[in-house]
Amino acid sequence: MTIRSVPLILGALAAIMRAGPALAQPVLFSPPLQLEVGEYPIAVAVSDFNGDRHLDLAVIGGRSDEILIFLGDGAGRFSEPRATYVGEYLNALVAADFDRDGRIDLAVSRGGSSLVAALLGDGAGGLGAPSISYAGGYPVALAAVDLNRDGLPDLVLANQFNDTLSILLGVEGGGFGFSRNVRVPRSPVSLATGDWNGDGLVDAAVALADADGVGVLLSNGRGGLGEAGGLVYAVGSRPSSLASGDWNGDGHPDLAVADLRSHDVSILLNDGTGRFGAASRFLTGEGPSSLAAADFDGDGRLDVAVADPYTAAVSILLGDGAGRLGPPSYFAAGPSPSFVVAGDFNEDGLPDLAVVNGEDTLAILFDRGPDADGDGVPDRADDCPGVADPDQRDADGDGRGDACDNCPPLPNPDQADADHNGTGDVCDALLSLLASSAPILSLQAALDGVRARLDGLLDSEARHVRDLADLRADLTALQARVARIESLPVIRSQIKKDP
Repeated sequence: MTIRSVPLILGALAAIMRAGPALAQPVLFSPPLQLEVGEYPIAVAVSDFNGDRHLDLAVIGGRSDEILIFLGDGAGRFSEPRATYVGEYLNALVAADFDRDGRIDLAVSRGGSSLVAALLGDGAGGLGAPSISYAGGYPVALAAVDLNRDGLPDLVLANQFNDTLSILLGVEGGGFGFSRNVRVPRSPVSLATGDWNGDGLVDAAVALADADGVGVLLSNGRGGLGEAGGLVYAVGSRPSSLASGDWNGDGHPDLAVADLRSHDVSILLNDGTGRFGAASRFLTGEGPSSLAAADFDGDGRLDVAVADPYTAAVSILLGDGAGRLGPPSYFAAGPSPSFVVAGDFNEDGLPDLAVVNGEDTLAILFDRGPDADGDGVPDRADDCPGVADPDQRDADGDGRGDACDNCPPLPNPDQADADHNGTGDVCDALLSLLASSAPILSLQAALDGVRARLDGLLDSEARHVRDLADLRADLTALQARVARIESLPVIRSQIKKDP
């Protein structure tokens, strides 16, 4: 370091306390990666269809008569789709190993024909010919669970137009038995499953669109579900989608409900006996049609992602761990997002989103993690995660951005500040030096003055011997003082970097 660099250091010291608060975007997502899926995609399921331990996608696409399989590579990229024709009016699908061969299969409902088709996976991303079963109604949603504890996945289907749930018990080989129906009130449109009463059996919940409620049905362990008439909980207007999860951290599965007409999300907290408290409602975008549950900001608390088709966005509502959700943050996904699922498609430990758009694409939004200071840089890559620092300037290269560095001009990665005065010890040492000796800034000027006077005297040295000797003595003294200053550890370390 030369003395000429000291003014630059002092100027940088003035930036130590400049940082101020910023409005935060609690979590960040990448711009959407759009996958072409043909006209009128309906729904998507996430699983590993080729056994490579990376998540893949199955989409109802191609005018709603075929299944498209996109194979993921674990880095956020997907193959060209493999299409399997199933039949008209496909409207919901679920992935499970129905024949217990270790390969993921699919079941898909055909709402216009009261049928459900099972397609067995080949373990390489392909699907076999559909095996058709009668569903007993006009299904619009389905779930795969083991209701009779025989180790085979069974199917539960919500039949919107005859107010029933159909139960199809799985049989060896991946097929299903005859349908048994359970009456539910008024227009079932979505399903969620969980052990609501802690008895070790998988129960069901159903969104009842025309009843503005959610029905809870407890399992008997023999393949049956109790009727929901006595256990209906009021939520917002026209519930459209359900998800289960623990939103208050008490170990009991709760329910989140997308309320399409009232533009909100209802949270129903479970007391562990199969009974739920009154709904708490939280505003989201317009016309929420689907939701997914995951911990999007990595704080250990369950959050909600909502497809809002009339807002043309996906909204993220972060949970507080006590059953409440924060205000929505919106992320563009496409022209009319209608269905959303979560999965870690690039294997970075954060849940990403797959979003069906109403026209012809499937959008993938990669979770970049929380952004506490709202500067557009995720916390895990931010050199000042608590202070808005969009340009990420780090003048001294110590890994701590200038916006939050307690000594921006000098490297101090440990940010030591023994006297807790807000200025790092490294800069304190320099400031102390400046205060306890003749101003360093004057040294350079003094040296320049001495040199100028010497130059003027060279031609007449014989006539000014005394003055010349005095000037040389002054110069020697000043150089000695500079040498002492440069020998200080804080200055010597900088000299090595800036010779």
